[in-house]
Amino acid sequence: MKKETTNKGTGLEKGSGFENQLLHSHVFSLLEDMPDVIYTVDLDMNLTYFNKACQMVCKDYFGKELVLGANLAQLFKKHDSKKLFQLLEFIKSSTSVKFDDIVSKDGIDTYFEVQINPVFNEAKIHKGVSVIAKNITGAKHAMKEMQYSEEKYRMLFFASPSPMWIYEMDTYQIMDVNDSFLSNYGYTREELLNMTIMDLRPIEDKQSLDEIIKYYKLAKGPIHFGVWRHIKNDGSIIHVEKTGHSILFDGKPCMIEICNNVSEKLHIERKLQLSNERYGFVTKATFDAIWDLNLIDDDLYWGEGFESLFGYKTENNKGDIVGWYEHIHGEDRQRVLQSINTLIKSKNSNWVEEYRFKKADGVMAYVRNKGIVIRDKKGKAIRMIGAMQDITEQKREEQQLKLFKSVITNSSDAVLITEAEPINNPGPRIIYVNDAFTKMTGYDREEVLGKTPRILQGPESDRLELDRLRKALEAWQPCEIEIVNYNKNGEKFWSNISIVPVADSKGFFTHWISIQKNITLRKREEKEKEIFYELLQVINGNKHLEVAMSIVIQKISEYLGFSYAEAWLINIDESKMLYKANWAKDDTSALFRKNMPFESVQKEIGMMGTAWKQKSSIYYANIQASNFLAKENAQMAGLESVLVLPIFLNDKVIGFFNFFLDKPFNQEQLQSDLMDKISKQI
Repeated sequence: MKKETTNKGTGLEKGSGFENQLLHSHVFSLLEDMPDVIYTVDLDMNLTYFNKACQMVCKDYFGKELVLGANLAQLFKKHDSKKLFQLLEFIKSSTSVKFDDIVSKDGIDTYFEVQINPVFNEAKIHKGVSVIAKNITGAKHAMKEMQYSEEKYRMLFFASPSPMWIYEMDTYQIMDVNDSFLSNYGYTREELLNMTIMDLRPIEDKQSLDEIIKYYKLAKGPIHFGVWRHIKNDGSIIHVEKTGHSILFDGKPCMIEICNNVSEKLHIERKLQLSNERYGFVTKATFDAIWDLNLIDDDLYWGEGFESLFGYKTENNKGDIVGWYEHIHGEDRQRVLQSINTLIKSKNSNWVEEYRFKKADGVMAYVRNKGIVIRDKKGKAIRMIGAMQDITEQKREEQQLKLFKSVITNSSDAVLITEAEPINNPGPRIIYVNDAFTKMTGYDREEVLGKTPRILQGPESDRLELDRLRKALEAWQPCEIEIVNYNKNGEKFWSNISIVPVADSKGFFTHWISIQKNITLRKREEKEKEIFYELLQVINGNKHLEVAMSIVIQKISEYLGFSYAEAWLINIDESKMLYKANWAKDDTSALFRKNMPFESVQKEIGMMGTAWKQKSSIYYANIQASNFLAKENAQMAGLESVLVLPIFLNDKVIGFFNFFLDKPFNQEQLQSDLMDKISKQI
């Protein structure tokens, strides 16, 4: 065993005594939970302290159960007497000793780095030693792995078709190059072995190169240096992408590099990973109030986060469990206390509760408190350690999210959420729709998720409005448009679409939220109002009644999609109805008037007679099953349904508009306000 000796003690010789200091509650807890083997013996090799790791190692490797006061020489004399004699010498010595040791079990070696320090009492009399043994098996294996890696790299070095070199990291001296390097750079081996890597760099690159190498000097694993400039023997400059690996070469820390003429960016994933891990640790440490509760005497210790989070000052980080308990909201206090007592009485170890806690400024904060129970050998709870976190903002956000979700879910307007991109084809994908959307469009939620809102567009969707929306999306701006959309059945409806971008906490846009209102009724009312006033102008501005009536039935038919229409007026003595005008969508519909057309109909005859008597409109979805007089005409013209609309003047029927269709009427055609206005006001 190679040893190093110093004259330093353990630092425990001052104070109220070795045993009292060692058993101090916090130090004792720290030593107990350390993974390193720790024990102390007096000058006679009697055991005065050992931690859990020490007990575990003794059981595993020597089959011994340690007890305080046991003599190490008696416990282990059968295992390795030579080591015992060396240990006895170190104990008698008053100097610190450090050496490596090996213990074996089932043919497997475990390596320890052992540190022995003398222990003195207050009178500076040597009373014994403390021993700390750190398991360095992993480091030993890593060293062997590194040596194997070096051999592997050497084997690949000369066979590589890529230029490779090895240089010393302290002096930058080139130690070796392969044949590919010689052929690519034009130097001889002798020339390169008398040069440093700086000799192959332009002057302006040397300082940054020196900084980079120092930065990566202790790095392990492959290193991507990025693009650098090298000078060939003929003076020309080439750009190379360097990938390196630190190795031991001739006993010196060196770097082996591959130098390829490519363009790549420097990227080191391991560095980024370590940075993210550190950030996570710092965040947890910053936002948690760590606490340590002694369940035997109710002593409570707080970490620094308790003051920064909740504003309470503590003396030497010592708190008061009663004070903590009293600051819990009255409605939560009993529940929290009961959960702790239940845990202590059980065999479980983990505890977590959320409750309200009053801060020093009187504000109630929502907290999440997590802890773990430490028990003695008999299972009795003796200590709790945990962390309390302020989750007020999280709770507020959760409540807001619940509120927003409730509003969106129960909204009568359709709500649609998509990804932010792509704006171009195929468009942003739908990730959420509410129930109002499915009701409005007829699509089930599963049918549209993953699709784009463009599935609602169709032939009559205004291209100009869509282009205006597209420009707003490309500029990440809110936008509102009114456009014709189509439901699952292909029926069109007017939609008012309001869309806004949503950004994350970093300001990056992640989604679009669209609120869509069905404005078909409003659009219909606006259009019908426009048509109605246009028809009034036709009636009032035309001297020829037949011409005016022909225009009226044409415009109504074109708007509501009828196939054929006729206008009839009641004669002066109110004995019959006279034909005045007609309109046909196409030649087929026009056949209605070519087969024995009716020019007049007696009062109370047919559908018009019935409508005259009842003073109300009459609709038949099947003309052939009605009392309509010109059934053969309708059949020849391919007309299936008819609506007889009486025209009133001062509550008196003066004529009729008859509208025909080659299929049954839809609800919009039957319930149009325009038809009612025409009947009673025109």
